[in-house]
Amino acid sequence: MELHEMLKLCLLALDSRFPESYVEVNGTLLGYPGFRAEACSSTAMLEVLRLYAPELLLTPACLVIGQGQSAIYLEEWSEREPAFWVYCEGCTPSQRAKQGKQVARTATV
Repeated sequence: MELHEMLKLCLLALDSRFPESYVEVNGTLLGYPGFRAEACSSTAMLEVLRLYAPELLLTPACLVIGQGQSAIYLEEWSEREPAFWVYCEGCTPSQRAKQGKQVARTATV
């Protein structure tokens, strides 16, 4: 799936199609103060952007799901490096690592 739209519409489409998904900011590309370091839902990301970077919501973006990646690119910023990573299965790598540690602790008890 590939959608070329404003960032706001990409996030809304992501919420509609994958409501359990998480979005994480690429802090090296988007260095705005106040952005969450942790991944959050697309609707929560919309709120963060409304507060800290409302101009980004109108930026042309490309939502890519599949083709070996899940990400949102800001077309005016970078076509090679995603501005946001998308986790459609509802679990980010850091959350999986925490779950793995919890399972390992309960297995040793």
